[in-house]
Amino acid sequence: MVFTRNVSVGEGEKPFGIYFTNENGKSDGIRLDDEEVEEDLTCEEFSDYLKFMRQSVQMTRKQLADAIDFNFDTVARWETGKRLPSKINTIIEAVRNEVKLRIKYKSV
Repeated sequence: MVFTRNVSVGEGEKPFGIYFTNENGKSDGIRLDDEEVEEDLTCEEFSDYLKFMRQSVQMTRKQLADAIDFNFDTVARWETGKRLPSKINTIIEAVRNEVKLRIKYKSV
């Protein structure tokens, strides 16, 4: 599984999104953006998503945990694929918002 990233935070631009695609660039049908959140993610897919998002803005697990108001051990379990959050949509939204903020303020 490969991640492609569309990072847009300006007015009138495409929505921010992370799209899962196979090695040939074909979409696997999973979109994680403002319009649609996939609820049937596996632990591995969510783990990959979380790690990719965190690393895309050079955050540590501790920084991410603090930013989304969870403890480090919980975030570590999600990122290592040991557990899925019970309210996955809420976590995806919180992570996405934090990454957007970091991208926006990094470019200022």
